[in-house]
Amino acid sequence: MRVALVARTVGRGAGTAGYTHHLATTLSGRGHEVEVWSAESHVREAVPYRTRVLPGPALGGLGGVCLRAWFSRSIGQEGYDIVQGFGRTLGHDVFRASGGAHAAWLERKPVRQRSLREWVELKIDERACREARHVICPSHRVAADLVAYYGLATRRLTVVRNGVDGSTFRPDPERRANLRAGWGLEGEAKAVLFFGHGFARKGLATAVEAFERGATRRDRFLVMGDDSKANLYRRALTDRLGSQLIWLGSEAHPERYVVGADAAILPTRYDAGANTTLEALACGVPVVTSDMDGSGEVAPDRALVVAAGAGTRSWGCALTFALQGGASLRRACREASCSWTVERNGQETEAVYREVLGG
Repeated sequence: MRVALVARTVGRGAGTAGYTHHLATTLSGRGHEVEVWSAESHVREAVPYRTRVLPGPALGGLGGVCLRAWFSRSIGQEGYDIVQGFGRTLGHDVFRASGGAHAAWLERKPVRQRSLREWVELKIDERACREARHVICPSHRVAADLVAYYGLATRRLTVVRNGVDGSTFRPDPERRANLRAGWGLEGEAKAVLFFGHGFARKGLATAVEAFERGATRRDRFLVMGDDSKANLYRRALTDRLGSQLIWLGSEAHPERYVVGADAAILPTRYDAGANTTLEALACGVPVVTSDMDGSGEVAPDRALVVAAGAGTRSWGCALTFALQGGASLRRACREASCSWTVERNGQETEAVYREVLGG
């Protein structure tokens, strides 16, 4: 098949950019001719797929959103067998609802009045889902949201979970020991990791409260990720936690640090299927996450999944459970992630293409 993947960014790393790179690589390895259209390419090495420029990389804000949506409609005229989009673009045979249903996210945002950009993004998202011949969902939560908010028929939806590279994200006892020593952890002291971009949406404030509820002075709270107000968060948490805070910030190779954690926590308000959850599980790290995280559906124990509106006590109890789970829980986390590989994601996506093309 000749396949076009349309995304705002592509390249090794987190989020849709990394997902698109892995999918393009997997499909190319399965014998397909793949071209990736993106406004921003972070590909710096030889790859088995071709990159094309989606206009609008220098234009941010609402203008960039509109330009990319308008231009993406013409990509289908280039003779591809399948055109797949990932968000804020139109004119696709297959659409992957990578961010879930935008309407569901807006409903959970604390700001009640929608901006013009949010309204435009909502309309593009809804139209992309309704116009596509088939929609791929990262989780059952997303599938349910698309039915509820956009009225899509279930026969047009297929759940294909994000894949995790189990050779990159894996337990590493030696590295874990070195990290713990570097973080000043001795004996039974624990390291709790908050791992995500966009701290308000991901629930950093709740994560800190849960940590304070169950931590001892010997324990450490790690923050890895980025936010437009990262410096403000860092100063506030330094004042609050002192030497207990380890600020890792934005990290291009998170696998180097995740293995050192005893538990991860992600009180997200809405995630279609957090890659960070799967990556932590693959490292054998129990993840306490929200029931608004689609990746929480694969948690090895439901005690790790907390209702999004729950109070600090519930988050604290779940975190305590994760920290006390020991080696057996860490093994179960690793095993739970092993079913959801990058290769499986590519195979199941290819199966959707064949279904759309009539077998």
